[in-house]
Amino acid sequence: MGEPQVLLQRTVMSAQSQAQNTSQDTTDSPTMTTEDVLAHLATILPYGSRTQLSIRFLGLSAEDVDRCQNMIELFEVVLKILNKWRIRNNPRVKTLKEKLTNGVTKSNLLTPAVLELDDWGQYSDDGEVNDSLLYVVAMHMPNPQWEMFAIEYLNAKQVEIDEAKGISTVDPSKVMLEILRKWLQNNHPNNTLENLKCALEKAQQVGGLDCSKATKYLQTKIDVDSLL
Repeated sequence: MGEPQVLLQRTVMSAQSQAQNTSQDTTDSPTMTTEDVLAHLATILPYGSRTQLSIRFLGLSAEDVDRCQNMIELFEVVLKILNKWRIRNNPRVKTLKEKLTNGVTKSNLLTPAVLELDDWGQYSDDGEVNDSLLYVVAMHMPNPQWEMFAIEYLNAKQVEIDEAKGISTVDPSKVMLEILRKWLQNNHPNNTLENLKCALEKAQQVGGLDCSKATKYLQTKIDVDSLL
């Protein structure tokens, strides 16, 4: 076989090999984890085993777990105080925005993130402050100075805040969602459905945790996404 023919054959074989690898990469490409998947998993994972699941199998630290739970507990308290202010004053959206703006720019009690929410565009200044808006604001309000903001701008009493802390009930699914979000953040770019499924399978096989519903759900998502 002449040299030109050998070169041609090698070129063809190389092209075929690249095509095969491309096809295999497309078929075996990982499925990225999305917020809606995490939200559903948060409702079916064993909340009572969250510490063991998080630390042993999801790679979180004990501090991470505490932070996730404390974040949700604080959110619940903030939401209660905001709702009390709304009930007492029946405010317009403009009034809420003004108070938050003053809390950021004048008193430095809140972070600017609370003013940069996409949700503001959905409400007119004269519209009512509804549950949905309060929920989003409460998620972005907590910081070390939020109590001072509530007292100074929402006319909340310290006793009201203390009572809200005492009766705060934590939604387990919200805590689990924060734990899963932390896993997602810590494991980028390897935070795929496949890797999460492997971690939960190990938790079930090694730790004896009931993750069967979660692993079945993830496998279904992986199978469906592979057909798209």
